[in-house]
Amino acid sequence: MKIAVLILQEKRSTMNLEVKNINFGFTKTKKVLNNISFSSKEAKIIAIVGASGCGKSTFLRLLCGLVQGNATNTFEGNIKIQNETPTEFTKAGKTGFMFQEPTLFPNLTVKENIALPLKFIKANNQNKTSENNTSKIAEIDNLIEMVGLKEFADYLPAQLSGGMKTRVALARTFVTKPQLLLLDEPFGALDIRWKFLLYRELEVLRESYSPMVVIVTHDIQEALLLSNHILVFGKEGKILKEILINKPLPRVFETDAIKDLQNEYLEIQNLIMNDAPLIDNLREEITEQRAYEILVEIEELCSLSPINTKLLQSKCLLVRKFSHKIEFHKRFIALWDLVDNSAKYELIWDILNYQLLSKEWHEKIFSFMINEKYYQYARKDVFFESIFDGIKNRISNVNFPPTKKWIYLCLLPERENVDKTEVKLFFEEIVNNPHYEQYPFMQEVAKRLLNKFYSE
Repeated sequence: MKIAVLILQEKRSTMNLEVKNINFGFTKTKKVLNNISFSSKEAKIIAIVGASGCGKSTFLRLLCGLVQGNATNTFEGNIKIQNETPTEFTKAGKTGFMFQEPTLFPNLTVKENIALPLKFIKANNQNKTSENNTSKIAEIDNLIEMVGLKEFADYLPAQLSGGMKTRVALARTFVTKPQLLLLDEPFGALDIRWKFLLYRELEVLRESYSPMVVIVTHDIQEALLLSNHILVFGKEGKILKEILINKPLPRVFETDAIKDLQNEYLEIQNLIMNDAPLIDNLREEITEQRAYEILVEIEELCSLSPINTKLLQSKCLLVRKFSHKIEFHKRFIALWDLVDNSAKYELIWDILNYQLLSKEWHEKIFSFMINEKYYQYARKDVFFESIFDGIKNRISNVNFPPTKKWIYLCLLPERENVDKTEVKLFFEEIVNNPHYEQYPFMQEVAKRLLNKFYSE
């Protein structure tokens, strides 16, 4: 694949971002962000790094107005982007947001997905001319070519690889020519080759459109490679340190681009590692009263769009020792139809923890897992070590009743180069081995999965 490599002197357009004394919590009692303040007065790339659960994604949503103060949360402080509030800036079509998942519309082509944001922006000039429409079409075609998808413009998302979907999402983010571009770990699920291809395409687009970019990432190397202003967030939602990188951008086209930034790498790593590890929060003794408070936080998280699934996952883990109780169970199943598939996946495990789960819910969760194809890709080692161990009760976090062991058959992470022969052999063993007759629902799942493998 060819990438247009542009190594130009970095543009310095005026862009003023002011964040003053931001305090935010999803409830009145617990803060997610604590006294966040910084400023930037020119177009640049700002990276936010930190451990999971330190408020990085929440802060990004505050920057675009997706999360705002209301009667149930806590929000103090002030954010100004070019002297406008985040909501004003976003409504004017000047903010672009790229989520952790590509979030493409399955029934729209690559070209239609990229063009979609233009339909939701009210143009200042209501009397659109044909020249304007022609210009927009040309702009979309140009974006498609810039991300290397010219030959795939009429493809649907189901026909694309994961990396190609991310490129569609990246191009879509630029179609409105945003002045502020917010990236929430968009490259986290990609392998190293795809990451560097996307880094370069991002740089080409940034060079052409000159937005200020704010990227959230767990990857310190990514932050050092892409940005010149790094904010290290701590577990209490505070900025541990601001680090300015003097080495000019772009750096993504250089060999050993961060070789001379190893001191900064180690400094950031030590700041995060020494900031009272977040795992302590998972090991603390959660009382039932505290679990009810966390359940309220889970319900609030599920009311947002999009949902911060990583934060949802951590909170669901905290209440799992109580989710076998009927009061918790009723509230978890009430959330099911309100959330998207990524959030459903986090709720599944607390729903399954209920001992008297009905056949209806068994079938509902089974259908979800099958339709989402969590079973489809697995390496041999992942399948046998993780899934088989789970079925044999060697996973310690939750001891599902035997009738629910079937769920591990569907819990297969997506992998390329799957050894389907080994997977089929294991399913056949479950179907044919008398040992598994005590788990009839699991055998039924294995039969259905085998049929799917054979049909595909």
